[in-house]
Amino acid sequence: MFAVTMIPTADSPFPKYKRFLPGGTSSWGLMHVVNRTAGGIFLFGPEEKEHFRSLVFGAAHFCGIEVFTWTCLDNHFHLLLNVPSEIEGARLRAEVSEEEIFERMKKCYSSVYLKDTQRRIRKFRSTPGKEAMAEAIVQRLRAQMYDISAYMHIVQRRFSAWFNVRKDRRGTLWQGRFGSTLVEATGEALRNTAAYIDLNSVRAGIVEDPKDYRWSGYAEAEAGRADAVAGLVAVVRAATNTPESERISGSEALDLYRGWLLELGAPVRDEQGEVVRPGFAPAEGDGEIGRESDGRLSPAARLGVRVRYFTASLVIGSRSFCEEHFQRYRQAFGPKRRTGARPLRHGDWGGLCGLRDLRRDVIGKTG
Repeated sequence: MFAVTMIPTADSPFPKYKRFLPGGTSSWGLMHVVNRTAGGIFLFGPEEKEHFRSLVFGAAHFCGIEVFTWTCLDNHFHLLLNVPSEIEGARLRAEVSEEEIFERMKKCYSSVYLKDTQRRIRKFRSTPGKEAMAEAIVQRLRAQMYDISAYMHIVQRRFSAWFNVRKDRRGTLWQGRFGSTLVEATGEALRNTAAYIDLNSVRAGIVEDPKDYRWSGYAEAEAGRADAVAGLVAVVRAATNTPESERISGSEALDLYRGWLLELGAPVRDEQGEVVRPGFAPAEGDGEIGRESDGRLSPAARLGVRVRYFTASLVIGSRSFCEEHFQRYRQAFGPKRRTGARPLRHGDWGGLCGLRDLRRDVIGKTG
């Protein structure tokens, strides 16, 4: 994990670490977030995954963060999130009214907690000398909005508390702080990252078709869940540079996205045609997807295995995108380093680069 340092913030009570966040030429950006259970132990069954899903989307509604796609397996999760830059987040937080805070809380917190919070605020405001305590509660809630660290704090802390009570256990649930990679919100970087997330269950050999794995953005979209469909429409719009003025229907987005999954996630076979790595094979009506092999990882093979580029590159995208963020975070690198972009190895990645030149354990098992 990349070394981090504390960042002081004036409007947030949460400890924040240096992460490579959206900024520069864009006020919003995509982050691929991942975390795993302590020791990689398989702890999550259907009930746990359903509860995790409810927290992911409930907290996203409260915090003002958009979930493009996601998946949760037995011991880890992946999220592709659209989040604001620090400057844009601060601006948006300042505009959130107290009434809107309470309205958003309905999707994230229990009615008991909401009513108790409102009661305490009214009590402090009606008590001479304690008005500032009421404002402190409002500011603490407002500070959780439009902030990736606060959002993940809500999701992971509340899930851990729920899980530990349910299982009568104590101690940490997660292996550490969540990992994150800043993803260029266009073209190959977005297309590959989204597919990598939704093909997780296929790589793990759980299902043959990603639409059959209940706890993922693609499967939920295929089932007609509105927020999941909206997320994949956003993926397709951004990846194809389609302007907001041009409509993309849910069915159009799903058809195109399924084609990407077929292209990028086919089974890997040996010279005898035997499957050596599970993948997503075309079904009737999907059509034929051409394959190529030149001794390196093909597009199908590279997303048929765990690829650390998607979780440990700090930034992933075009050369210019990586160079832009290298300059933004120049102080995080050694003085001898002159350039930021490092081309991805082990295959043809369509010109994709990262900010870390990963050399060890880049290609591995599912994860």
